[in-house]
Amino acid sequence: MFKKAIKKALNFVRPLASGYLYYDHKLINSLSTTILLNEDGDLLTTKKVASLFAMQDELRDVFKPILTEIQNTSERKKAKILKKYGIENTTLITVLNILIDIAENPGKVKIISHKYLDLAIIQIENKENTFKSQMPKFYQSKEIGESVCIVGFAFPEYKAFKEQANYELIATNEIMNFPIFPISAMITRNIYDDQNRITMFEMSDGIELGMQGAPIVNTKGEIIGLAVGNKNIGPRKLSYGIDSKTIIEFLKENNIKYEEVKNEK
Repeated sequence: MFKKAIKKALNFVRPLASGYLYYDHKLINSLSTTILLNEDGDLLTTKKVASLFAMQDELRDVFKPILTEIQNTSERKKAKILKKYGIENTTLITVLNILIDIAENPGKVKIISHKYLDLAIIQIENKENTFKSQMPKFYQSKEIGESVCIVGFAFPEYKAFKEQANYELIATNEIMNFPIFPISAMITRNIYDDQNRITMFEMSDGIELGMQGAPIVNTKGEIIGLAVGNKNIGPRKLSYGIDSKTIIEFLKENNIKYEEVKNEK
């Protein structure tokens, strides 16, 4: 049912690869999902995913002077410094994020967040050498009982990061394998947000870790929503997303280029 829709989604679904380095030198790979909106390289995702870039900067600013202090002290005094700053083996020290298949050199990023919904736009600094692709089309229609497919990334199978001296992560792109992971579901009901507006809808199946920010497409491959997360009702795991009407309002407010399929009368 969704074979053609998934093939279309492959044109605009993009992974965000992240490396998490802890004080005990444990390195964990993680994936998140974004949607490529236009030829400028603008991306749509959730606030939580977009916040990974702020986390990257904050961790660098916090731990760079601490790590230098540790490096320049004796082994005897190192334990006191670690205790002073509350650093343990499980303390996250460094995060490095890589935007995949967006541009040759994306440069710095700018984040535009929705006022209260878990929705954000990522804008890249260097727009000259963006990778061209078929862009998504948004469709402002959803029906209770309609079959949909969430197309995102889960279960990371890549090796793209390496630790250098003093907890610095660099991108190696040694193994770059990002298999798409589609999940089919049915729209079960509409959901009110914290402002008492119907901006979201519920789906009959849960999503996997990394699929936050994934497009929710209909059988034609048109985007009708953005996957946000899961919720449990008794033993059942459901997921929910922000509807395309709300997304389009957000894109218009911020003068972001996008394509829309007009509803049939």
